Amino acid sequence: MASRLRFLGMAGTEIFGLLRWILTIAITTGVLTCTVLAFIDVLRRPDLVFVQEGKKTRKFWLLITGAGVLFGLLGFVGMVSIVLAIMAITPAAVYWYDVRPAIVAYRRKGRDARIRVGARNLGKFWSGNQGY
Repeated sequence: MASRLRFLGMAGTEIFGLLRWILTIAITTGVLTCTVLAFIDVLRRPDLVFVQEGKKTRKFWLLITGAGVLFGLLGFVGMVSIVLAIMAITPAAVYWYDVRPAIVAYRRKGRDARIRVGARNLGKFWSGNQGY
């Protein structure tokens, strides 16, 4: 059996160790990428948008996604277990699937102007009967 597990001069335990290392690097790289992108996206959004949509505050999401980035980075360099690194993706996933779709319609124009785009808030600007 031991002769069947030999691959390029490696024993079975070495092969499994290599596969585990590759899997760990792949998972932690994905977690770190997702958390960093969520953190950057929170930085790009205006402060008022979060409160207007009822999604806590921008500072709250910066802290939560920043903690996710920290644990993702610690998992990537091997200072925390893979379980904590995988748990670090939770705040980013909540942001991507709950908060971001609600605030994505907001965009900045100019320095501090905030403009709501899309049909969701069209009633505030369009009364429906403009005499056309």
